[in-house]
Order: sequence, then structure tokens, then C-alpha cells
Amino acid sequence: MKQPPESKAVIIGGGRAGLMATRVLCNHFVHVIVVERDVYPDGISPRNGTPQSNQVHVLLLKGKQILTDLFPDLERNLLSNGAHKIDLIADAKYHLATGWSLTFDSKMTTLACTRQLLEYAMRKELMTNFSNVEFIENTRVTGLLLDLIEEEEKDNKRRLVRGIKTVHRGSKTETKNMYAELIVDTSGRNSETPKWLEDMGLDRPKETRINSYIGYSTRRFKIPPSIANQHLSDWKAMIIFTKPPTNPRMGIIYPVEGNNRLVGLLGIGKTYPPVKESEFMKYVQDLEVRDMYEAIKGAEHDCTKIIL
Repeated sequence: MKQPPESKAVIIGGGRAGLMATRVLCNHFVHVIVVERDVYPDGISPRNGTPQSNQVHVLLLKGKQILTDLFPDLERNLLSNGAHKIDLIADAKYHLATGWSLTFDSKMTTLACTRQLLEYAMRKELMTNFSNVEFIENTRVTGLLLDLIEEEEKDNKRRLVRGIKTVHRGSKTETKNMYAELIVDTSGRNSETPKWLEDMGLDRPKETRINSYIGYSTRRFKIPPSIANQHLSDWKAMIIFTKPPTNPRMGIIYPVEGNNRLVGLLGIGKTYPPVKESEFMKYVQDLEVRDMYEAIKGAEHDCTKIIL
């Protein structure tokens, strides 16, 4: 027998993880509230809470399957906004430590686009198709609400999280409490839940940090037809991998909306890619092979340079 839905769930954070959690929970709760500290952009653009959004994001096959199962309109909406459908073997060139890999029609297709477009399309589908979902923007969660529950069989009390405390970022003093049957924290690496639990007298979750000394740098290029016909006629994406210990550098060209390509550089072992325009192309030249340099050396580019 199908169980009746619970009353309310609250999601802390409205990025990709929060949107996926919302899509799952809207089938099980009468009301799902997403509390997001940013103001969502009107169109397809980055927001403050996603500092890596300008980097290359590859939607892997399992991720694509899960997303398109949850969001049936997603593929159509992405493609209509300029995303590309690519075969991960036939349409991509991979240079490994042993040389170039084989290419063939694998039928393993994914959707190539910016993270901004993917998040925008997911959010739009939720807002269009699910009337029980509510987005509360520009609002910061400041703590958890705890209840003490008497246990009949034991002479003690059980602590249970019942809700959250929020403050609208336009008002620094007015706090609003929000109660729900389920609280899900999807706020990512800036999550304050461990601190809130510790403040309540609970044990802080153990944390292990491993610094792999990897750096990223990304720029957006527009490839003119003359260059595209010469260098990009038989592929849509290219990845040149590192070759330790002799070459710690990696590069990727990835198609995004329109005639744009994101060029991402990666360095391991503190071989961080540059953030200065004059040094970017030199780093590309120092990849294991020059194919990526030849493909973009005459392309137009903007000044998007990020290192994380």
C-alpha cells in the first residue's frame, strides 16, 4: 500500500545537489522548500555560491542517465539552449601516456554545456512542472532547531532536529524559524552543519583533508570557422592527460553553448596553471603534444581566468 506523503521537507542550498534532492523529495512530500543564500540569475550566468562554475564540467554517462530520468525535459531544454550531444569515444580525442586512443562510434553520448546552463535548466523544470516546490532566495540559514523528546522506555531524552533558523540577507536582525519533517543540507564545502551540531553539544563529524596540490585554470574561446574546419573537423572534445613523472600538465577542450569552447588546464604536484593571459598559451604549448595549441592559437578568447 502506497504511503501518504509527509508534510514538509527543507533543502539547504539550491545548487545542483539541492535541485536533485528537491526533485526526489517532491514525490514524497506535500511541500518542498529550497533555501538558497544567493539570488538566482534571470538567465544563464554564474552566481556567487558556485565559484567553480566557469570551469569545465563534464556530464558523465551515469550522471546523465540519472538526471534525464529525474528531469525528462532536461535534454531537450539543454540542446535548445546551445548544448552539444557528443559521443564520448567517437567525438573526443584522448592523448594518454601511451599515445592517442582509438576512436569509434560507441553510442555512449552525453550533453556538453556549461554548469550555468545545466543548473538553469534543472531549476526551470522544477519551477515549471512541480507546484509543490518553493524557492526562497537571498536567505541564509544560521542554525538548527532542536527538540528534546522524552523516551518512554529509557530514562533520558532524545535530541531531534525539527527545523532551521534563517535570516533574509536584506535584514541582518530578523530571524525566521522554519520547521519540517526532513532537513537536507546540500550547501557543499561551506556547510555549517558540523559547527551547528557541535554548538548543540553533539560530536563534530571527523574530517580528513588531503591536499593533492592540483590547480585549475580555464578560459573561453570562440573558434572561427577557418580554424574549426582545419583542426576540429573530426572531433568535438580533446583531452591531453599528464605523463608523470616527466609531464605534470593536462589540458582539455570542451564544447559549450554556441560556437564556444572551454579550454581547461590542470597541473599536479604544485605545477599550477597560470592566471595571466601572457602565460596561458605557453602552458598549453608545454602539454605532452601540441595539438591543443594548434587548435586554439588563432582563436578569439575572453579574459576568463580562474585558479582554484
